[in-house]
Amino acid sequence: TARVNAVVAEGINAGRVPVLGKFEQLSSEPSFNTATHGRSRFDLKLEKRGASAFVEVKNATLYQQGVVRFPDAVSTRALKHLELLETAVSEGHEGWLLFAINRPETMAFEPAVDIHPAYGSRLYQVMENGVRVIIARIDHYADGLELGENREWTG
Repeated sequence: TARVNAVVAEGINAGRVPVLGKFEQLSSEPSFNTATHGRSRFDLKLEKRGASAFVEVKNATLYQQGVVRFPDAVSTRALKHLELLETAVSEGHEGWLLFAINRPETMAFEPAVDIHPAYGSRLYQVMENGVRVIIARIDHYADGLELGENREWTG
């Protein structure tokens, strides 16, 4: 996960995620405080012209029937991240969830509602409340990884 987060940060810094727009500063592991969850962390924070965006990266590797899916197991931590992004949006920040498609076969993505029904339904709820989602391919090369094709995902 740490390597994928670094690859995503490198790609964002290089301007390879156009939907995020231009920003002035990127920081890793920024803290975020909420009444419900206390002190927590996001993967990335982008700052631009007095505005900020929090980005949570999810490494999506489960490939079934031509589609990459997330999560591959029930995860209370993944649910917590959705709630934190939703809170960030309610406080006036941008909230982004980036699914790093770590499979070469496809860019097709869907939440694994059969594995974690609560995550699937919560994902759509937070999207309705302003959290935006990006799917981004992680390209594998002999000398490393790179952030590849990406686009906003609207379900």
